[in-house]
Amino acid sequence: MKIKKGNILVWALSLVIAVVLWGYVIFYINPEGVHEVAGIPVEFINEQRLASRELILTRGREETVMVRFTGRMQSFAGINRNNVTAVIDLANTNSTGDNIWMPYELRGPPEMETLTIDRSDPPLVPVAIDRVRSKYVPLRLDFNGEAAEGYGFDPALFDPARIHVTGPAKELDTVYEAVAKYEPFDPVSRTVTEMLIDYTLYTESGEPVGREHITVDYEEVWLTIPVHMIKTVQLVINFIDGGGITEKQNIDCKIDPPAVRISGDPELLDGLNTISVAQIDLAALEGGLNETYRFYYPDGVRNLDFIDEARASIQIFGAETREIPTLNVTPKGLVLPEGYTYSLVSGPVAVTVRGPVEELEKVDANNVRIVADFSDEPVITAGRLRRTGAAYVDGFETVGAIDKGYEVVIDIFPIPEDEPQ
Repeated sequence: MKIKKGNILVWALSLVIAVVLWGYVIFYINPEGVHEVAGIPVEFINEQRLASRELILTRGREETVMVRFTGRMQSFAGINRNNVTAVIDLANTNSTGDNIWMPYELRGPPEMETLTIDRSDPPLVPVAIDRVRSKYVPLRLDFNGEAAEGYGFDPALFDPARIHVTGPAKELDTVYEAVAKYEPFDPVSRTVTEMLIDYTLYTESGEPVGREHITVDYEEVWLTIPVHMIKTVQLVINFIDGGGITEKQNIDCKIDPPAVRISGDPELLDGLNTISVAQIDLAALEGGLNETYRFYYPDGVRNLDFIDEARASIQIFGAETREIPTLNVTPKGLVLPEGYTYSLVSGPVAVTVRGPVEELEKVDANNVRIVADFSDEPVITAGRLRRTGAAYVDGFETVGAIDKGYEVVIDIFPIPEDEPQ
């Protein structure tokens, strides 16, 4: 069915006339009506007065109200939730609680003054106010990584070492610790130093704590993760060659345990491959030895095995001994008063020499001497002196004297008058 052009014009004209008549009724005759505005936001004023009393608002900002206005319909056009606010004055608030019902004042555009509030829902706004408290909480590192082979971690260090938190007492009671998370891409082989990192507050059960009402003294902290090297080093005995034997040619030494695990700063441990258990002078070692030694670790080195004693089993091979009496005694450092002389009281001293059999047979008394040091005490009068001397074998590289402490006794006496001085 076709609609005639004339009918369309009549229909359009009727619509225009209806709109004009509606506008006339609304804006000129302007009858009274009802207008509801929902979702009106809540605004708080004089909150700084609340803070001056060490109180803090923890609930209420998210609340909204619904208001039903009555009045002339023309005034409703400019009233909506974007320009109407429910204002709560906190100036005289002193109480705390989780459900404090507070009155509010509606503020909006001038058109509101011509309207009547027929209903407010809710008539009072529930708020929560708490006391402000502060405390320190420890920092902990949540490390999601691994150390490179041969390395380990020491406890993380933070600067500052703890966080000062301030906020509502009830929320602060739930804060147990501050946790900083660090996840390196590669295995770590050197100390992580002074890296700025943020953190999250957690409850004791591991739940994160919101920071809406809580303030902290530092938003980020400096993290240091000390890295130490772990290595195994051999236990050794330091031998001093002498007495006709050497470590390389005549000593079989076993140490139990043979090695220990240690840790410490990589720079310190990098060049440390042995730890000395004891120092033994082979000149004083006459036979084999089974001895337990207590040893010590260098400063900065940690003992991972908790071992500080080792037993050494030492055997001598490839050398024989022989006793050779000698009168070749030198009183080293002996200074006599004028008119005095000395004489050797002890007879020939038996010196134990050691070395290869074929070389020992060639040694005689002329090759052996004893040196006793008398320089420790000045001689002022006649008397008898005793000292322990050291024995030497001259003329043989592979033969030496065992250091057994050879006693030398001399008498100091005046030179007889009939003897030339």
